[in-house]
Amino acid sequence: MKKYLKNEFFGAASVGAIALSLGVSPALAQDEAASQGGLDQIVVTATYREQGLQDTSIAIDAIASDELVEKGISSAYDLTSIVPALTIIEGGGIQSQIFVRGIGNASGNTFVDPAITINYDGVAMAQGNSTSLAAFYDLERVEVLKGPQGTLYGKNATGGVINIIPAKPKLGEVEAIANFGYGNYNAVHVDGAVNLPIGENAAFRVAGSIVNRDGYLNSGGNEDDRKSVRGQFLFEPSDVFSIRLAGDYTSLGGKGGEATPIGSYQRAGLGNFIFNRNTLPVNEGGDTDVANAFRQSVLGEPGFGFYIPIQDEWFIDAELYGFNADIKLDAGFGEITIIPAWRHVDQESRFGHPGFNSGWWQTEADQYSVEARLAGDFGKFADYIVGGWFLHEDQSGNNTFNQEFVLPLQDYTQKTTSWALFGETTLNLSDSIRLIGGLRYTNDNKDLNGGIDNFITFCGEVGPLGGPVTPPASFMQGCAAPGNLPHWPTLDTPEETYAFLENNGWVTDPYNTRQLFPFGYRIPLDNGVGAILHGISPTVSSYSNDAISYRIVLEADLTDDSLVYASFNKGYRSGGLEPATAASYDPELLNAWTIGMKNTLFDNSVQLNLELFWWDYTDQQISYFNLNPNGVLQNTTQNVGSSTNRGVEADLLWLVTENTMFNATVQYLDASYDELHFFTTVPRDNINCPYTIFGANGAGDPLLDFDCSGSTSIYSPKWTIQAGLEQTFPLNNGLNLVGSVNTTWVDDQLTGFQNLPHETIPSHTRTDVSLALEQQDGKWYIRGWARNLEDKNRVRASQSPLLGMANVQVGIDLTYGVDIGMRF
Repeated sequence: MKKYLKNEFFGAASVGAIALSLGVSPALAQDEAASQGGLDQIVVTATYREQGLQDTSIAIDAIASDELVEKGISSAYDLTSIVPALTIIEGGGIQSQIFVRGIGNASGNTFVDPAITINYDGVAMAQGNSTSLAAFYDLERVEVLKGPQGTLYGKNATGGVINIIPAKPKLGEVEAIANFGYGNYNAVHVDGAVNLPIGENAAFRVAGSIVNRDGYLNSGGNEDDRKSVRGQFLFEPSDVFSIRLAGDYTSLGGKGGEATPIGSYQRAGLGNFIFNRNTLPVNEGGDTDVANAFRQSVLGEPGFGFYIPIQDEWFIDAELYGFNADIKLDAGFGEITIIPAWRHVDQESRFGHPGFNSGWWQTEADQYSVEARLAGDFGKFADYIVGGWFLHEDQSGNNTFNQEFVLPLQDYTQKTTSWALFGETTLNLSDSIRLIGGLRYTNDNKDLNGGIDNFITFCGEVGPLGGPVTPPASFMQGCAAPGNLPHWPTLDTPEETYAFLENNGWVTDPYNTRQLFPFGYRIPLDNGVGAILHGISPTVSSYSNDAISYRIVLEADLTDDSLVYASFNKGYRSGGLEPATAASYDPELLNAWTIGMKNTLFDNSVQLNLELFWWDYTDQQISYFNLNPNGVLQNTTQNVGSSTNRGVEADLLWLVTENTMFNATVQYLDASYDELHFFTTVPRDNINCPYTIFGANGAGDPLLDFDCSGSTSIYSPKWTIQAGLEQTFPLNNGLNLVGSVNTTWVDDQLTGFQNLPHETIPSHTRTDVSLALEQQDGKWYIRGWARNLEDKNRVRASQSPLLGMANVQVGIDLTYGVDIGMRF
């Protein structure tokens, strides 16, 4: 194994192959030739300083560039297979939800701040859809920081940060790297980079990636189609000044993520539903003939008609690009760093989540930011970092969520301005004891202009005129008969919706026959079977808040090879506004206590790290169908609960022999909601928790308070155990044969707040193997691999059964292929 540690190209990948594929905290950042027969001291920059990981009192998983290639990590979603604390769920279009130890984004909307921030090349991304950035090529490393990161990083994060760090241009070096891969499902992955010096003081680096794979669902869904390019220019005229300019572009296409309807919920009373599992395989997808046949067997509320087949072609069409700079000046008293940036996101996507006939995102956003830092020291007594950060974002959305009998049309613009002042210092109380303190002030301001036009098809009448007709009366009314009630197409504006009613013979003159109704209009159908409620919820509102977050750490070196620490972090996530209402939701807060120990043992052949954590999570932001201030049922974000997430993680990296590496990690997580309440009404009352009735809305429907306190937190398996072994066989002619096997066992976990039967992922294992022939000097490799030997489409996420259907998203089954890499 010594040979790996000294090999620049393959050394990092070989040692980290087990540690990182298993999500172990000692993750390889870069190879250092300082190792003489033992494990490398891993270097990370998670605290804006270069530190050995064993000397850093934070919880990090980091993955080196070669490791990303070896493990097939070509997107943020793939990180979940190697970082045990991390879960990333694909939403509609390019939206996503990220969770770390049960803390995360319980919303797929772009106007909600992410709980887990993604930093790309030092720039904090304002939106959760940045997970779609196809940046996973030609990297120095990726760092996953667990827990609040509000002190130093540009944007506050309650649950953690994912740092994507590109490889930088190198002065005086000509370098070319190429990686090629092909696997089943016609998976093609090509990436490469070229580094060219320009004189003695400048260099240019360009890199690109193409990822393409057929969908692994029977419908063709969950395909992958990404193209990305990145260019950087570095100018370093002296030892005290440098400037690096960078730009990147990514296009996303294909059909996109998709879910399978695995059953339906039949109403058995108020707040009481029976789950009926169908016979569809979990990898069917949502728009095949058999999926559509099942869809047509489900009775939908409030129209009480059977749903119709999917009407639209689902697709993703998105562009993400931007420019940024990194300016450094050694001013003598400290180093000044300035990072200005601009980023743009533009998408049009149609999708089926969560059981919609079709959703339709049309969103655009521009983000402008600048961060400035000064880092220095007061001799041996202390060092410090102080700085400021500013962000302005303009975003707009014209979105449709077609539920056939319910058609919300969302149209909004939002302007966000956020700025912060921060600082952190390390006081050296003695040669072996240090006190670290960090403080941050954040000011957030948002202005939102927009609203929702909601068109709802009722069977019978609505509101004071008699209330909706329910089965079996709805069948006698004729609501379930084909052609008796309109099923909405995926429309764009209220004007198009009125035109649909008139042009298709549902209402002769909808503008003149509509009647004023609380918060909108009632439009009776000409056939007398039902009526349309046009709810109007305009919003012009503002939000402003400020907060202080901080970090305190006490470190002690028990020996030169043993670090113990205790820390407290206060995390903060901004509140915001809702297009559907004039109401705002509050910030959410996380108080995190941690005790940890990092050890290097037995002549640097073993790294053993332990961490105990206790997180108190309050005012959690969750998006769900709830009651707005007018008592109308709409999908909005509210502060609904608090939770306690506590546990322990143990990581082992053991160089058994010169050519044998063993690695293991164990995480125990006990996470549950101390308080969790959902306020809703029919038909969105499918929540498996006790409820009380506290009133009625204008239609006479009971207002319900569901108390889910005590439930297990979502995406919080109690146990996660990973282990792996890598063996190297030195060959003649300067070659190595390297084989590895890695396996992960994950305990049962919940994926939804409603505690419904389809929301549980059963415990399962995943095993990956690889066999590589590589040149010891790092010039080339060829690797065969197989992932998920169990050959199972494991459920990754569930979707709330808004339309009575239980939908799940699944991961890919057995994959295999060959990779080839070269360096010149």
